[in-house]
Amino acid sequence: MANQSISAWTILPFNTAEEFNLFKNEGWAQLTQASQNPDKGTFESKDSFNLAGRDIHLEFEYLSWGGTGGQGLVIYLFDATAPGAGSGGIGGVGLSYVKMVGAYMGIGLDDAGNFSIMPIGDMAENAKDAPSVLGNVVTVRGSQARNYASNGIYPLPASIPLTYNLAQYATRQQVIDAGGLRYVALRLVAHKNQAGFAAYLRITGKGGALTKDFDYPYAAPSSLKLGLAATNGGARSSNHEVRNVKAALLDPSPDIPQSSGRNLLLNALASIEASKNIRPYPFLTNGDRVHAGTWGAELDRAFLFYHFDFGAPVEINTLVIYSRQDDGTEREPSDSATFSQHGTISFGIYGEIDNRPGALTLGMIFDNDLVKRTITFPRTTLRKFQIGVIQAASTGSSINEVEAYNL
Repeated sequence: MANQSISAWTILPFNTAEEFNLFKNEGWAQLTQASQNPDKGTFESKDSFNLAGRDIHLEFEYLSWGGTGGQGLVIYLFDATAPGAGSGGIGGVGLSYVKMVGAYMGIGLDDAGNFSIMPIGDMAENAKDAPSVLGNVVTVRGSQARNYASNGIYPLPASIPLTYNLAQYATRQQVIDAGGLRYVALRLVAHKNQAGFAAYLRITGKGGALTKDFDYPYAAPSSLKLGLAATNGGARSSNHEVRNVKAALLDPSPDIPQSSGRNLLLNALASIEASKNIRPYPFLTNGDRVHAGTWGAELDRAFLFYHFDFGAPVEINTLVIYSRQDDGTEREPSDSATFSQHGTISFGIYGEIDNRPGALTLGMIFDNDLVKRTITFPRTTLRKFQIGVIQAASTGSSINEVEAYNL
């Protein structure tokens, strides 16, 4: 197997010419319109895939605005071999997931909270709000075989509401300028010795972030499809829109010998800067994994980008990130060495295309504990790339070396 991009999508419906033109001109797929309720739309993979032994990564930009605030959006997976697969989902409070034929997993970005707490039997496209609506939560619901049972409810910070209503902001750009744009990243990491996945979800916005990991210990069907669905229903309505949807199936990253290949960062006279306290960190590209007399580029737990510039276009397919070892010993780390105190736990690798920083996601790593972490991806020609650190083990954590290869 090899890493595989999920790039062919079916988008339904384009109810109006305005919806189609918005997607064509600005990239936003408008799944629901604030002027319509009930209303629903989907963004779904055309091809099925097998997750056996592989991880899945999904990311997209999300807006919910206008109207009176819609019901929300759901990330879903379903068994593509089930008769009538993917059909039957209840709109409105069900987010098109509840009653879906072959449903395996649904992760609801629940604007109103109805998807989270309303009993399955009371769900209908035009159902009224539940008596005690939570609102602004993420809810995980299970498979059709488990009667779509709840697997957890996770409130978002009040500083990053999922929806902005019409009374606050009248145009899409006003919502974006006010901080209403949400970046959503989901990684499902296959368990090695049991069924199911460890899931890592991150929703970020100008006002903060929700980072949540949870276990989903249920065997996946052999043939799955992935999708996004959004709904309006009852008295609630919103413009639910998604853009820059990217998804991929990823093989576990293999370790590579320290002597393999040629460190292209070392040979390209690369430069590096950090987005906080802008200053160069040349020692991160000098081939010294030990760093005598220094701890490398220290992290501070906050979201932090390190920017690398090869100086000219270079083809790479492998990056190796070295974290500081717990005891501070100046020695070459082994492939299996782990940290608990001073390493980089979660981070993304982003390439620059056409002078757009972060336009291409090369990899997302969550729950890392390896001192030496290897990331592989399809061969890509880049001049610049970024490492975005999401989570570090402590304020004394650091990256001690970054190496790039074309193997």
